[in-house]
Amino acid sequence: MAESERRNYKAPPAFEEGMDYNDWKLDLELWQEFTSLEKKKHGTALLLELKPGKVKDTVRSLGKAVLVAEDAISQITTQLDKIYKEDAAQISYRVYSKFERYSRPEQMTLQSYISEFEKLLADLKKQEIKLPPEVLAYRFLNSANLSSEKVDLALATVKALTYKDMCATVSKIFSVQANIGAIENSAVTPSVKIETEECHYT
Repeated sequence: MAESERRNYKAPPAFEEGMDYNDWKLDLELWQEFTSLEKKKHGTALLLELKPGKVKDTVRSLGKAVLVAEDAISQITTQLDKIYKEDAAQISYRVYSKFERYSRPEQMTLQSYISEFEKLLADLKKQEIKLPPEVLAYRFLNSANLSSEKVDLALATVKALTYKDMCATVSKIFSVQANIGAIENSAVTPSVKIETEECHYT
């Protein structure tokens, strides 16, 4: 490897079983765009980054002629597509199942929860999965992992069954809870100030 290549070299992203295959392919394409490594070395570089296992065995089985070819990455992904590429229905099912199963860990902040929830919503949107506003509101509430008392409070006080309104309502509940905790742990009683987190998904 030339000195200039060595200074600018960054290893290609390695694929492992259980990873999102489409995300990995995108990462690999982006790596090809900026790497200074010669194209005929791309295949070998990828092989050397793979962990021992089925993926590496599959790539190695293509042989040296393919691995040192100018289009090695294209040939490698063509072969891996046969094993790991999902069809549209499989992707949509996986994305929706992940959304449906998600639940906020007890120690996660509201801000982090909203951020994670909106990532899941963005994934649904990519797959053109559209849910009624009431379903999004209920899903947000269920996934927030609140006590039954707080769930009842949210349902009783929410302005409308939409994601935005439910988000604002749950945010108020979190804020009140946080302020109560601060009051209980302080010798001086502060004024209670309610601040809601913003939900940006539309």
